[in-house]
Amino acid sequence: MNQHLASYAPLVQLFIELRGKGLSLSGDEMLMLEKWANLNLKPDFLAKIMLETADEMVNSKTAFPLTLHFLDRRINALKRRKAEF
Repeated sequence: MNQHLASYAPLVQLFIELRGKGLSLSGDEMLMLEKWANLNLKPDFLAKIMLETADEMVNSKTAFPLTLHFLDRRINALKRRKAEF
């Protein structure tokens, strides 16, 4: 992980723990992290969305997503809703 993404390391660890498998992210997921960093999305904000998703998954008895694409979709949906107001 390069210096630019170092502040996202705890987010990566959280995702891997919630996912429950694997030791690292794919190249595609690393690019997604870089995109979020370039958009100035804070790791704490992303972690909050991730933890909310985990709670929803537990309540619905659904497995936690295996990739970060779910988080990207949720972020895009939030941005669309914010733009509507």
